[in-house]
Amino acid sequence: MRQNRANRPSNKQKFRSNNGDVHSKNHAEALHFKKVPKEELERIKKDIREKSRAEQRKLTVLFIVVAVLVCILMFITFY
Repeated sequence: MRQNRANRPSNKQKFRSNNGDVHSKNHAEALHFKKVPKEELERIKKDIREKSRAEQRKLTVLFIVVAVLVCILMFITFY
């Protein structure tokens, strides 16, 4: 069994030879970004920040509620 494995070509080498094809392209594609006015860009950024803050508040409140429930359960269990 060991002799057969020694004579077999490595699968890892096959993978490495094909790996470069994925990362290198012959033609480069330029990225196209949507053009927006400066005022609208500021409004979009503000909306994203507000949504982020709201999500953080939700997570904080959830963490506090879970922590309080765990403390109450521990108090009831060990008292």
